[in-house]
Amino acid sequence: MGNTKAPTITNHKFAYKNIFHSQFPYDYKSEWNISNINFLDCIIVNSEFTHKYYKQCSNNKLDSNKIKILYPLCFEKVNNGLIRKSENTFIMIGRIFPYNYGENNKNYTFIIDIFKKFSNKLYTLFIIGSCKNQEYLNYLIQLTKSTNIHILPDIDDDKKYSLLSQCKYFIHATGADNKFGEIPSSEEHFGISTIEAMSNGCLPICANRGFPPFYIKHKENGLLFDNFSDLYLLIEDLIVNKKILYNNNFIEINNKIIDKFSKSSYISNLSNILLNI
Repeated sequence: MGNTKAPTITNHKFAYKNIFHSQFPYDYKSEWNISNINFLDCIIVNSEFTHKYYKQCSNNKLDSNKIKILYPLCFEKVNNGLIRKSENTFIMIGRIFPYNYGENNKNYTFIIDIFKKFSNKLYTLFIIGSCKNQEYLNYLIQLTKSTNIHILPDIDDDKKYSLLSQCKYFIHATGADNKFGEIPSSEEHFGISTIEAMSNGCLPICANRGFPPFYIKHKENGLLFDNFSDLYLLIEDLIVNKKILYNNNFIEINNKIIDKFSKSSYISNLSNILLNI
């Protein structure tokens, strides 16, 4: 397993069957300096989005039939049967680290700027995630003073799931700071937190980048935005204009969609891959 196109040691059989798991959607324009990748029996990627770019960047140096999709295990069972959501409550989940162009940014500052344009009485926003940079965390805390935005770093799973059960909307903005397809690795390769939120009955509001558009249909089981101006208008419609921008049965729709990301599906899919290589 690695965040590279291929194992760092190549042309060597380590076992009867050799499998490599790559998690990044490499730009098809980037160089492929591996003389022989076909010694591998299988390459596992985490989504159709990653699969698309991995296949392109291999540039026919790899048998594409060897590339298999295995979704990560996101949850054991859905937890949204008796959930009562608070109106106009939003949540974001992701590592807290400084913005760097071209990286897998969570774009917290852009989202904070959007919500600061609205009255505090109209919304509650929670930002949770592991803190990777204390200075940046302090900066975000300063930005959110006198707002109804709550930054909660390094909370435990019980608290996380409690917030997910409370919040109505989940925002995921990775990739929205770049043009579509400009830097594939900066877009969301998979997005476990989005699936976790959906399994807890949240409506996903995601950047129209990376993997989320593969399973979210705009204004049906979630909302998609192309840029931060679009997101502002969506938030305005939801909390100011009180518009219903989605199917009222979105939870039932999403329960069917996310079944393929469950523990039972993961075990079944992994077994199928191992038995057929």
